[in-house]
Amino acid sequence: ATRSFLHSEESSLSEEELAMYPDVDVSEELFCQLPLWPGGCPSEMRRWMFQVLCCFSQAEICLPPKPGGQDTTPRSVTARRIIGYFGLANAPAKAFSQFCRLLLPAKLFSAAEEDPSPQVLVKDLWTILYSQRTRPAAMMAPAPDLATFCNNLIDEGKVPDAVPKAKAKAKGKAKPEAEEETDAPVIPEEATVAFSEQVLMSRQTVLKALMSHGGLLCRRRGLEMLFPNAGSIFPLKTSAEAEALKELQSLVPEPPQEEEAPAEAAEGS
Repeated sequence: ATRSFLHSEESSLSEEELAMYPDVDVSEELFCQLPLWPGGCPSEMRRWMFQVLCCFSQAEICLPPKPGGQDTTPRSVTARRIIGYFGLANAPAKAFSQFCRLLLPAKLFSAAEEDPSPQVLVKDLWTILYSQRTRPAAMMAPAPDLATFCNNLIDEGKVPDAVPKAKAKAKGKAKPEAEEETDAPVIPEEATVAFSEQVLMSRQTVLKALMSHGGLLCRRRGLEMLFPNAGSIFPLKTSAEAEALKELQSLVPEPPQEEEAPAEAAEGS
């Protein structure tokens, strides 16, 4: 809903500004109009959230203006940062799929099934997986550089030759083998790969990124696990209730007992 609102006429964003999506600047007035709170949220709370995002949008902390003070400095937050905080999911894989639909070009998801897989920039995948330009760099674990990520991802997508070239039997003098063509150097900022969520999720490079930095794409569930709600699957139990719990009785019938062999007749009877 947020992405659709930004691309609608209600946002008053020009085509030049929308061409920079998701790194388009969102003003405080526009931020308060975004459909980020289905249940409603007071305008004062929305403006406070906007000021918090502005404080940590740069490497250096920028403090908000004091109450009653005048601040003429225009403040803005990119749509990428807004979605990066309000579009979290419960699991890294689900979050990666969700952020791809929110941040990547819409044309990647409009292609028909019979059409070849569209191409996506490796840089865009690297930016999503490692929360680049979304979270402050000082608050994240070090991420591999784009060149390393790009080379690893492209190398994993190369399919080895199924049938090796047969060696021809030369008569007389053997002809010199033609030199193998070397691949052109890859430019990480321009490199692309076929976009398929299922295929990308099977790549080792993507899985490593989700295991090391996937927590930044997910909601924190510590309090929910320690203090679950009354209607949850694992409700909180008191010590008296835990003591009264009994194990479940097995419904599997017991195996029949084997009959003992008759004792051998005593010798010398």
